[in-house]
Amino acid sequence: FPLGELDLSNSSAMTGEQLKFLNCTKTLKVLDLSCGRGGLTDEGLAGLAGFTELRSLDLNGHGGLQMGLEALSGLKKLEELNVYGCHGLRDEAFMAVFKNQKNLKDLNMGFCWWHKGEGLVFPASVENLYLVESKQLTDAAFEIFPCRDNVVHVNLFQCLPMTDKGIIALGRMPKVNTLSVGCIRALTNESLKSIGENVTLRELNISDNDLFTDEGITSLKNLRALEVLNLWHLKGLTGSALEILLGMPKIRELNLADCHHLTDEGLGFVKDSKSLEALYLDNCRTITNAGIAKLAGNTKLKELTL
Repeated sequence: FPLGELDLSNSSAMTGEQLKFLNCTKTLKVLDLSCGRGGLTDEGLAGLAGFTELRSLDLNGHGGLQMGLEALSGLKKLEELNVYGCHGLRDEAFMAVFKNQKNLKDLNMGFCWWHKGEGLVFPASVENLYLVESKQLTDAAFEIFPCRDNVVHVNLFQCLPMTDKGIIALGRMPKVNTLSVGCIRALTNESLKSIGENVTLRELNISDNDLFTDEGITSLKNLRALEVLNLWHLKGLTGSALEILLGMPKIRELNLADCHHLTDEGLGFVKDSKSLEALYLDNCRTITNAGIAKLAGNTKLKELTL
């Protein structure tokens, strides 16, 4: 029978040489080769070249891959590609496969340590872009950003070398719902001004960025569709900016944990939110019983951590 899906995940013995024995090159659409500390090699990956009907390919965890993605250049029907944790891949390896992709929607390049974004051009079709912990990724990755009009989810958490220039280059993404720029320490309030133009956002993570202040957070006031806001560990937040919550009628989750300068006055704005259901205040050292008492008037709140 024609084989359409094949799960070979968690096979530590998989080098890719075994792929040549598969007699389903023209029928297979979904292939899972993911494996923590996987042993897939560039030579073995060449065996995928004939699987031209593939829509989904999972290579998660194969840290030994370097230039083998060239073998995927003929897989023009790919819609999902996961190379999370393929540490050895660099920009030229990605471009070898990206240049022919017209249908790729889900792209996970997270935890790939060595690509910097130089000469990198994401396929215009990408809707979900995960670059979490790409620890050498620079602003250069977004100098050309063809998928701006299609992207829905963008995760840049802990892309450490990025600056305001890269965030501003993202521009206004008309369909974006989810954005994470947490733990990118060089970002300033200028990034928040640019993010504030993305009025379709529903979930936003700007946590653990030392240079964000109340003034910058106020730039998010037009994000009226926002449902989840993560402000964890923002040293520059006192809470005066939380007045923006009053203009966010759908906000249901707010993370203020480890905001060490959050004041009781800031919590006053939280009290008046008509939609907030979950509030995280763990290790907020400067709030007092009086501040917590202000929350008593919020009848929508279902979850509170202190």
